[in-house]
Formats: sequence, C-alpha cells, structure tokens
Amino acid sequence: MVTKREVLESVAGRTRAGKTTDYRDLAWQLDLTEDAACDHLKRLWQQRLIECTETRPRGHEYRLHEHEGVRELRFALGRRGRARLRWWREQEEREAKESWW
Repeated sequence: MVTKREVLESVAGRTRAGKTTDYRDLAWQLDLTEDAACDHLKRLWQQRLIECTETRPRGHEYRLHEHEGVRELRFALGRRGRARLRWWREQEEREAKESWW
C-alpha cells in the first residue's frame, strides 16, 4: 500500500527537479494502477497539499470543473504540502530523540 507521504514525497522530488507530476508519473514511480494514481492526486489536490500547474477557472482552483478529469492535469508541491512534509520529518526526529533516551 502506498501512503500519502510517499506520494507527496514523489511530487516534492519532481517539483525540486523542476518537473510537474501527472498520474502516469506516479503510476510508474510508485508502481500504482493509473486509477490509484489519479485517486491519490485528486485527494492531495483537494487537501491543498499539491497545486495544479494549469490556470484554473475561478472557484475551481482545487477541484475539477464539469467534463474535466484529473488525468488531464499536472501538479506541483504546494505550500501546505511542504509544511506537511516538514512536520512529518520533525515528528520522526522527535521520536528518534525520545527513543534514544
């Protein structure tokens, strides 16, 4: 099972490399079905952890508009996604320090 964090880290790595991410990238990189990759992207986008790189119609910045599919879109890591990854790293560091004592 692929976690939200794994997907977010994949998008983050591509964003750092100056690349955007679509469902095919995730499917290949994380060995997911295309449908599973689309579902992950849609959830992360709705949670505003990733951002669509295409210009969006007003009111549809974080959701699909009529007759649109997530397969047509490309994404990059968003501000909230960077913050979430940082939080996960801080939690790991805190846990590592606590388990050492």
